[in-house]
Amino acid sequence: MRTETKGVALPGVNVGDFRRMPVPLPPLAEQQRIVAKVDELMHWCDALESRLTAAQTTAATLLDATLHQILAA
Repeated sequence: MRTETKGVALPGVNVGDFRRMPVPLPPLAEQQRIVAKVDELMHWCDALESRLTAAQTTAATLLDATLHQILAA
């Protein structure tokens, strides 16, 4: 890519240069392994997000109950 840059003050690569550059891709088996790992990690992210939402709901309920107890006394 360095050989394709042009300019002095602000060197850059134009879109046409990118279109001509080969983009190496991993073998299909490796691509499938990557997708499977990303899917697994996304599952973990979804589970963590769900637990975080539940914890926030519990904290809000606890705060409401505590304030109710304090203000009722």
